[in-house]
Amino acid sequence: MFQILLILIILTGLSACHTQALFDPSTTSETPAQQSPTPPVDKPGTSEKPAPSATAGTTLRSLSFSKSRYDRLESEGPFSITLSATFSKGDSLSHVSADVVQKSADCDLTFSSSNMGIARVTTAGVVSPQGVGAANLTARCGKIAANAVLVIQPDGAPVQAIACNLGAKEDSERITSIVVKTDPSRWRVSESRALVADVELNTALIEGVSESFVTPNGSLCTLDWSNSDPDFFDIIEGHARLFRYGKASLKASLAGVTGEKEIEPLMPTTPYLISESFLGPDDHVSWILQGKYGGFGAHLFPQVTYGPPEDGGLDVVSFGVGGKLKIELHGYLVVDGEGPDFTVFENAFGYGKGKVYAEAARVGVSQDDKTYFFYDCASHYTNHIYTNCAGVTPTSFDGADERSFLNPTSSGGDSFDLAEFGLPWIRYIMIEDMTRIGDVDPLTAAAGKAGFDLDAVGIVNGLDEKDVGRYSVQ
Repeated sequence: MFQILLILIILTGLSACHTQALFDPSTTSETPAQQSPTPPVDKPGTSEKPAPSATAGTTLRSLSFSKSRYDRLESEGPFSITLSATFSKGDSLSHVSADVVQKSADCDLTFSSSNMGIARVTTAGVVSPQGVGAANLTARCGKIAANAVLVIQPDGAPVQAIACNLGAKEDSERITSIVVKTDPSRWRVSESRALVADVELNTALIEGVSESFVTPNGSLCTLDWSNSDPDFFDIIEGHARLFRYGKASLKASLAGVTGEKEIEPLMPTTPYLISESFLGPDDHVSWILQGKYGGFGAHLFPQVTYGPPEDGGLDVVSFGVGGKLKIELHGYLVVDGEGPDFTVFENAFGYGKGKVYAEAARVGVSQDDKTYFFYDCASHYTNHIYTNCAGVTPTSFDGADERSFLNPTSSGGDSFDLAEFGLPWIRYIMIEDMTRIGDVDPLTAAAGKAGFDLDAVGIVNGLDEKDVGRYSVQ
């Protein structure tokens, strides 16, 4: 019994020591130094999804502050501004932090204040108010600049309006010119974009003005924007929301001086993502008829038709004699743009003196899957010259990347133009093998390789389907 009591006492002591080690403050890790709070982000709203970045290799096309004017009280502390930007390959960023734009831009993003006694701006876009008054905040990336106004009012005092005194006296500040610089490229219907103008005074050049700006002498002035067609877009607080594609004259006016620019936003006919230009899981690829002596690649169908062409000639599906296939596009449709609009790739190859081993197919297009327009495929010319057929031109794999397959002048494959039928856009593509059964040799028939062999389809000119049903390409 004594031995048992002794063991219990020892175990109890060990337990107490272990408990003290767990909760003794002297054994805890050092408390991290207290950090200053992050400046609030002054922006109209945030996206539920993480902010995207632009495609690698893009060029910045436009830059703007999320707000054209920031009103603050003297007692309010630092805050972070947000920006919007558009890029050459169609990407756009809205209401994102400065570091997101910097990661995507091909230039160094900098910030400045026109009056350091009123506000200072860090390289990260954090604004620190310094005193009462108004100042221009400028964001610059290469040759592109954006301007916003910061107005700081004293606490508890009535808001004082700051007058615009341009041209009040002969020796006063005055505007010498206004140059409208709004970028209309890749402007999508229903998208809002900041209007931009450079305002030249006799005292300074103020770049990237969307609405208000502060002159060197302290006048707070606001541009008056207008356009020649109210049905084209509306203008609110230095931003315009596009209603339709077309052409209109955009004007910026102040103090008797007007700057004007004719802008013509066109449908963006290249995708935001290169993968949208080829067939993928969102599209529906299905057989209408599987022809005789075909079926090679059927175990990989329809995935074998996804993506860009594959070198080697075996990443295909064989139609068989008279086989017919239908493609139903979703998300990204073919539109009638400049030149050929889509390309069909087959594993045709050359031999002999300028001859091509071709398994021709005729191609039809449709908007509604009811009325099809077929290109006139002359598929049985004895001199191996085919017109308007798919499966005739070998694919070129000499390009640097996937985008090379979207250049009909060098991609190979057989390209087709919707302008032949006057169609502004299509959703459906039908491909029908034109092989004659007497042309199929026994080895090809045994291997299931007869007929047209589909490798890929490339959309040269395309548009998001939410736009194409309502608007035609200008």
